[in-house]
Amino acid sequence: MHWKRRSERLVRAHGAEYTITRPGRFDLQDPPQNAFVLEQGDATDIETQRGVTRDHVAKTLVEARFAGAAIGKTFELFG
Repeated sequence: MHWKRRSERLVRAHGAEYTITRPGRFDLQDPPQNAFVLEQGDATDIETQRGVTRDHVAKTLVEARFAGAAIGKTFELFG
């Protein structure tokens, strides 16, 4: 986590537009569960993270790319 946090700080300091996403644990969600929670910045500690599907992560990344409101934000995704 130290290196991930450091890389996030470097991205922010660079000055370019960015959106950081922090997915919860991949594929720990049962198939019938389709809902997910999107929280902003350090909302949960790693021990309590709920799983998230790869489809949710992919959809969020694509939508964040085209959403001006996502620029300069950090999002945490959980199932």
